[in-house]
Amino acid sequence: MEALEILAQNTYNMDEKGFLIGVLNKMKRVYSSQNPPKGAGQDGNRNWITIIATICADGTSLPPGIIYAGGGDLQYSWLVNWSIDKLAFFSSTPSGWTNDELGLSWLQKVFKPYSKNKPGFKEGQYRLLFIDGHGSHLTVPFIKYCIQHDIILVAYPPHSTHRLQPLDVSLFSPLSTYYSQNLNERLFLTQGLSGISQKDFFDLVWPAYLRAFTESNILSGFRKTGLYPLDAKQVLSQLPSRPDPQKELKSGDTSSRNMINCLLFEAFAGSDVSSKSRQKIAATIHELATQNQILNAENSGLRETIKMEKKKRIPRQRVMEKYREPDSKAAFFTPAKVAKALDEIANQEKNKKLENARKAAEKKAKEVTRQEKQGLQKEKQTERKEAQKKRLEDKESKARDRAEIHAANAASRQLQNENKGVRARKPRLPQTPKKINAIAEPIDEYEDSDDEEGEAAGGRRICRPRRKLCLPLRFQE
Repeated sequence: MEALEILAQNTYNMDEKGFLIGVLNKMKRVYSSQNPPKGAGQDGNRNWITIIATICADGTSLPPGIIYAGGGDLQYSWLVNWSIDKLAFFSSTPSGWTNDELGLSWLQKVFKPYSKNKPGFKEGQYRLLFIDGHGSHLTVPFIKYCIQHDIILVAYPPHSTHRLQPLDVSLFSPLSTYYSQNLNERLFLTQGLSGISQKDFFDLVWPAYLRAFTESNILSGFRKTGLYPLDAKQVLSQLPSRPDPQKELKSGDTSSRNMINCLLFEAFAGSDVSSKSRQKIAATIHELATQNQILNAENSGLRETIKMEKKKRIPRQRVMEKYREPDSKAAFFTPAKVAKALDEIANQEKNKKLENARKAAEKKAKEVTRQEKQGLQKEKQTERKEAQKKRLEDKESKARDRAEIHAANAASRQLQNENKGVRARKPRLPQTPKKINAIAEPIDEYEDSDDEEGEAAGGRRICRPRRKLCLPLRFQE
């Protein structure tokens, strides 16, 4: 390092960290035996996601690369909560592990440009890169590219990275711890009712990454491994140590309990209530207050669960297919390309919402028009019914008038007949039965009628024709 004048700002360490996204580290939980926790203690989702992390001896770090387990393309739902200010590179492989192509892609798109554009870097300076012996780091294209761009590779011996690699010594352990804490909080908040998937990973790992990859932790990693400043005693003097176990969950705030005790003390002051009764009352009130706090926490957690489940309902949508380089099976996508792809999807969603709003407005307008038309039809129908009712009333009125007129006329005729002394007309004689086949021939004989009808007709003499009855021949003999 001294011979090549390699500075701290040009000394790097790169390694991968894998996550089983639903599995927690070992931790302790405190709860009542009468009220055990609901839901699962951990989600158990074993989908694998890999993070490629790179740190520098000057206390800085390069953007991480996140490799999802998928069919080779990124899904929109995985990056829905990502923004351009969260500088990271994304890719996906069927297994979620890195491979030779992704290793070379990381070297070309992450390490070379970001290490070269650091303040104070001069062209021709060597960069020192410490890596483990993974096969994706020691391929021929990977080594050739390093030689062409003045990058010196240093590979650790097998089974030594837990002592010699800064990432393993000072950063991956807190990263895993913070991720488990975030995951545990999520499971506690949702009571284990909402599953953890790749859609939730970035929200859980990014805060943990920011907390773990601090300048102090990075400098501590290089110092403990004796890389910068160079000191072999730092490694030899270290005793075997394991990551510190997670602290026990702290008890809740007791301010409410103290307040209840103070109120009870004031309430019982000067009273005749025995101390035993006071203790029972206080214990009951404390139990109710505790149950109320638990219920409030569960309700807030259920609300958060509903919000998370709604976010998970985003349909699968490929993001980076058209941005993939030709003849490339796996590659890291730059934040600029990811942001551009997400903006396109956001614009599509916006246009879709506008189209849906337009359709909804059209549907509403049609509904209003239909209701107005129905209103007019009802008004016309009402008018027709009223007109029909009026016509029936007029018809009934006319019928009553005609009946009254007819009754009046009949009464008038009857009165006139009574006044004139008109007697009732004699009933007609029955007609000759049909079976008597008599033939009535008219004859020209007339006689005067001196009956009473003639007198009733005004005293005129009525001449009626007489008919001679002609019987059939068989009856004439």
